[in-house]
Amino acid sequence: KVELVKSLESAMASALQSAQSDAATFEQSLSLIVKEVEAKKSLEERAEEDAATIGHLRMENAARAGVEGALEYVKSELSEQQDTIGGLRAELEGRLADLEKVAADLSERSA
Repeated sequence: KVELVKSLESAMASALQSAQSDAATFEQSLSLIVKEVEAKKSLEERAEEDAATIGHLRMENAARAGVEGALEYVKSELSEQQDTIGGLRAELEGRLADLEKVAADLSERSA
């Protein structure tokens, strides 16, 4: 009987030690899983922030493109107006030269 009790105690101690070892391994595995889940959540949050930043940058680029397009239009209009002003200036200078000739002719005639 004593041997049977000792054998049972030894088996129970071995089973307890094995169960404790299994519990420690399970706890470590669970801890690693929790860390992986937290890391994944952090990465997902960063990805969402990055997506929002990318969306914001795309909107800024679109706005810049719109402004650049408007500037090109204004430059084109200014260039056309400068050409028109240049043409009008040449025409006025021609008319002024004609008037100066007429004035010179009148001055000669009256002299």
